[in-house]
Amino acid sequence: SNFIFYPGLYGKVIYNENGEITGFDGANLILVEANLHFKEPLKPNQLNVYTFDGRVLFIIPFFGIGADYVLMPTDNILIWAGGTLTYYFLPSPHLSFSILF
Repeated sequence: SNFIFYPGLYGKVIYNENGEITGFDGANLILVEANLHFKEPLKPNQLNVYTFDGRVLFIIPFFGIGADYVLMPTDNILIWAGGTLTYYFLPSPHLSFSILF
């Protein structure tokens, strides 16, 4: 899979030399550019820690950290549950569904 559709985000899947997912780069419909990079390659059925950064309206920067428990029932479906903490210290819990294609 080369692309991810995450709620509101369409982007490129980033792999390491072993073919493991290490992050995502993309943009969404409200003009947010976003990059997410896992501390270790993505491991299904366990907690995955990551950092993220990007720009709102392609100008205003944002960044933070997060941790998600990721279920991967098939090779191209991801179910995420976790939370993020942005640089302005607002926690954001979430539950989402992604498709890799």
